[in-house]
Parts: sequence; structure tokens; C-alpha cells
Amino acid sequence: MPRIHKTEQFHKALTPYVSQVTSIIYRSLFRGMRQVVPLLILLLSLSGCGDWGQAQARTVGSGLTPTTHRATTQKIDEQTDARPCKGWPKRIVFLFDQSKSTQTTRTEHPTVESLDDVIECGKRHGGSIYAGAIRDTSNQPFAHLLLVAAPAKPKDADLTGNALIDVDRVAAHARVNEGYEKRYRAWAVRTNASIEAFRRSARSLLARPPDARATDLVTAVERAYVALDEPTPLPWLANSPRTLVVLTDGVDTVTRRHVPVAGFPLVLIIVNGNGLTGDLRHLHPTRFESFDSMLTYVTGGRHA
Repeated sequence: MPRIHKTEQFHKALTPYVSQVTSIIYRSLFRGMRQVVPLLILLLSLSGCGDWGQAQARTVGSGLTPTTHRATTQKIDEQTDARPCKGWPKRIVFLFDQSKSTQTTRTEHPTVESLDDVIECGKRHGGSIYAGAIRDTSNQPFAHLLLVAAPAKPKDADLTGNALIDVDRVAAHARVNEGYEKRYRAWAVRTNASIEAFRRSARSLLARPPDARATDLVTAVERAYVALDEPTPLPWLANSPRTLVVLTDGVDTVTRRHVPVAGFPLVLIIVNGNGLTGDLRHLHPTRFESFDSMLTYVTGGRHA
């Protein structure tokens, strides 16, 4: 009896340790399965065991777990949709006439939010965007936004059908995709900060009412020429098309002279409800009746 009593005491004393050891074993097995499952999915796909295995293998081939893959894809898709942005990257300047005469020539006064599609094209392909005001003295600094395109997403792992080779390719692609995710996050932080700074600056410019008593159009356009022709170390920007969009009736009442011709290839656009070209007529600008239709044009169809 005493011997049985001692055995029971030993079992009672050992029970907590058995529970801890069992928990450790389970956790170890779980961690091992997390490493084994991708390999099992890959083997299933290579052996032709159903569409599910093949679909999961494509996810593993991207270097992401299914949950992470969906979250990452959703994040990128939210910021970059499939609508076109033909003709980008480009340099573009918007000049907004804030003189009293715009109230009789049906010249619109949009908000900075109206440029969201233009900004989106810059995010997707890169670009340089300026916004400025035309007043009786057109010497206010332009709001400027320089956008570099998002880093390119890596292609899925190139699977050969040989499990021994493909396991290494999947692992290598996972490392490449991890580097892409880091670059994308860093790009998103920089880009979003630049966009917010541009919006604050442009909002301050566009918030002023159309109350200027004169229109210094020539000075504003000459300053736009300088902005569009600034040297840049970015080859993709240096060789990109240049566009000047002027929301005005085109009549200068300060310098009273024609706007000079730009010294470089330029797409000149004028926007007002009456189709006026004023002191820009000798430059043969493309005319638009509304701001929206002009945006569809300069965004290459995105704003449609």
C-alpha cells in the first residue's frame, strides 16, 4: 500500500510537466506543418490533383500565404485600378484664371479634388504636375507634385513541374516578393506624403475667389513654360510630353501682348464655355468647353 501511495504521488507531481511537454510537442508539430503545407500543395498541383491544388500552388508560387496574398492584392488594387492613362508619363501645368471676367465667359473654378485622376495617372506611370493661378499679378508660386511610378510587381514563380527544382524556385520568389513589398511600402509612404503636400498648396491657391480686377495671362504662361522646361535628372521625365492647360477666356489685360511661342514641343489647351482663345489664338490651342471633357483628354481616357 505505501508503495502504491508513492506511485500516485509521483503521477500527480508529474502531471503538470506532462501537460507542458505535450503543449510544446503540439506547437512544434504546428510549426513544422506550416513549412510542410506549401510543399504538399506544390506536390498536389504537380501531380494534377484537382483545380484546388493548382490554384493554391499559384498562390504559394507568389511567395505569399493565401491571406497575405489577398490583402496585398487588395491594397495595390485599391490604389491602382485598370482604367487607362494613355500618354503618360508627362509634364503638365494647370493655370486657373481667377479674374472677374471669368464669371461672364463660363470659365470653371474647380477644386483640387478635381485633379485626382491626373494624380492617379502620375502614381501609375510617373509625372510632374503643376497648378497655378492667373490673377492681376500672376507671381504666386506654383504648387508642384513630382511622382515616380510604383515599383513593378514581380511575376509569379516559374514552375517547371519538377518538385525538387520548384521548391527552390518558390523559396527564391518568396524572397524577391518580400523585397518588392518593402519597396512598395516605402514608395507608398513617400508618394502619399507628396500628394498631401501638393493638395494643401493647391487648395490654398484655388480657394481664392475670382475677384482679380485684371488678367496677367502672359506672365502666368511664361512662368508655365519655365516649369515645363526645367532640367531633370530623370530620363523618363526629360523625354516625356509637355502639356499646358489654361482655364481662361484668353484675354490679357495687363501686358496687352500676345503670348510668346514655347521653345519646345507643347500641347496647349484652353478651357472655357464660350470657346474663346483670345491672346492665345495664334498658338492654335485645343479648345474644350468643360473641365471634365478636358480631363478625359489629358488622362488618356481615365476620367471618362
